[in-house]
Amino acid sequence: MQVIKANPNKTTVEGVIYETGFEKKSQFRYLYEAEKKILHIYDDLSHNHTSAVNSVGEIIAGIDKIITSEDKGLKKFTQNFVSLFSKNEPSKIIFYTETKMLGSSGTSRYGEPLRIQAYDLQMKDYTGYTKEELNANFVDINSVVVPN
Repeated sequence: MQVIKANPNKTTVEGVIYETGFEKKSQFRYLYEAEKKILHIYDDLSHNHTSAVNSVGEIIAGIDKIITSEDKGLKKFTQNFVSLFSKNEPSKIIFYTETKMLGSSGTSRYGEPLRIQAYDLQMKDYTGYTKEELNANFVDINSVVVPN
């Protein structure tokens, strides 16, 4: 798993997780909110390989790359930035997955164009957050810049 970081500031890190999943061909955008301790992962399924939801084990194993490390010679972050994120490990991950399988009514087979699921790192399982709770933490991850 490789990680690209873009636009780091005092409260968020955003970027791309790539070379993950089956045959290392999956790619996901992410946004980490330090204050809320929430990692948002957006999967548009354009990679046509393992979905983010099914890559959760690999993503969790690489969380340190997402929130602290300089990976493969990427620009080194300031010490303040690194220490801020190392103290604020995520408590949950929210996955946003576009659904591609549309029915005759134009909606996905799940009833909506975007599935939102939460994973609790302490419980090590997907959790039963209500739709309202997930929507309250929703981040428009389409605004995340994908570096070249």
